[in-house]
Order: sequence, then structure tokens, then C-alpha cells
Amino acid sequence: MTHEIDWLTASELAGICGTDAFALREMLETAGLADGPEPSGLAMRHGFAEPSTEEAGRPSVLWHRDVAVILRGLLDDRRVGGDEGRAVPGELGVTPEPREVQTDVFDLARAEAPDPVEALDPQASDAASRTRGRTPAGPARDARGPGGVEPSGVGDVRPGFDAIVATDGACSGNPGPGGWAWVEQITGARDSGGAARTTNNAMELTALVRALEYVGPSGDLLIRADSQYAINTMTKWAPSWRRKGWKKADGKPVANRELVERLLTLYEARIGRTEVEWVRGHAGDAANELADALAVARSREFL
Repeated sequence: MTHEIDWLTASELAGICGTDAFALREMLETAGLADGPEPSGLAMRHGFAEPSTEEAGRPSVLWHRDVAVILRGLLDDRRVGGDEGRAVPGELGVTPEPREVQTDVFDLARAEAPDPVEALDPQASDAASRTRGRTPAGPARDARGPGGVEPSGVGDVRPGFDAIVATDGACSGNPGPGGWAWVEQITGARDSGGAARTTNNAMELTALVRALEYVGPSGDLLIRADSQYAINTMTKWAPSWRRKGWKKADGKPVANRELVERLLTLYEARIGRTEVEWVRGHAGDAANELADALAVARSREFL
């Protein structure tokens, strides 16, 4: 059977992730992308899975290559254990290291699954390489591996910015298990986390806080989020709430006050140009979809 490079059979996906079919199914279920042997509604809605038919006529599923990025993130989390090794919030002006700067999904091919995936993408590079990640707060970090692979961007990268971060939060139950994630689109750096009992708004705010802690106060930054609540909180409402003693117009206390205060501090401390863009969620924007999938995957770890 032949298919486009962007689509992988389950065996090809397992090979890229360095695992077997049984562990692959478990990871897909953990990420919310499969319900048993079938792709989940989340996977179909986000375009991560596509029904197909084998040459013998048996039904099968093809997986988009972006799924390998998500699953590799889950594998890395398991290796380091919990939050150890993730991007750690730093003082203002200090840019923490991201949990991982990932290259294109096919960077795994030569080291782990040369056949058949390497044949699908002859440009695939060494799986162990780390890309060069530059953030506005400091000089370039040369963390390239033996292949000397340059950064792999995520989605459409708009020129004129030193950093472009897409953020998202997810929650099951609201309150319930939740996850947050950010993706820096120029370098491909990303981070994610979650909590056993939280709210969707708290996760959206956390994603923005962690992203701003990562990029630091300097450099031209574009923030892209699909939560109008989070955007309005950061750019409009929080200054007014602060003037009123952290109370809303109806006199009630501000929810998620600690997060809101931290977010406003980070936002106001920026000395570089800062633009904020609302992104329609689940509408095919690559960075938004990746951030959403990572956040959902982290939330499912607490189910």
C-alpha cells in the first residue's frame, strides 16, 4: 500500500517511537487519540487519523506524522519522571530551558526505524540530535547533535518576531483533570503539564504564564491563544481587578488570583514588543492543534 509521507501505518508509527504495537496502542489511548483499536473522536476531529484499507481489503488506520511528536513527548515524560526535567519557572529576565526542543518527526527514522520510514523521507536526520533554540532573552543555545540539525518550526511562522508562542489548556469535567501546553513556533520548543483537579480557565492561564516565563521579557513576541478569557484577563481585565483590590465589577473575588497576578506581572514586565492574537480553536492551525493535543494528553494522565 502506498500513502503520502504525512501519513504513517501503525507499524511505521511504532517504529518511529521505538516501541511495539501493544505499547503504541496504550500511548495512543493515554493521549486520547484511540479508543481501543479505533481512533478516538479527538483524533478524527483534529485530523490525526484517517481510515484506510490494506491491500488485502482489511480496514486499517493511518496516523498523521504529528502524532509521533505527541507520543514522543509522552515517552520523554515517562523517562524523566513527572515534572523533573521540564522547563522550570525562573526569575524575570531569566529564560529557563524548555523540557525539549523537538525536531521534525522523521528525525527519529534513521536511528530507530530506517525501513520503511527512511524511504518515505530521505531528508530524515539523527534521532538523538537536539535543535538550536534561540529565545529573545538570551543568545542562541547550540544544542545540536551529530547531524547538526537546525530548528524545525511549527505551523506558519510569521516574520518579524523573535518568538511566537501558541498556548492552550484543557480540562475534563471543569473542575477535573486538566492539562496545559505551549509551543514556540520558530524553534519547535514546547512544554506541558497538568493537574489532577483544576479548571479549564486555570489551565489556559497556566499555559500563558509558563510561556512568558520561558521567553523572558525582551525580544519581539507574538502570543497566540484560543481562549478569549485568558487573553482578556492578561490584556484588559487584570489591571482593573488590581485597582479594585482584586475584585470583579460585581464585588466578588477574582478567580485564579495567584495565576492572574503572576500573568500580569510577566506581561507588564516585557520590554520587547508584545502582540497578542486570538486563534479559532480546532480550526486546523498547526501550532494550536499541537498545543491542544499536548494539553489533552497531559490531562488524561490524571484520569
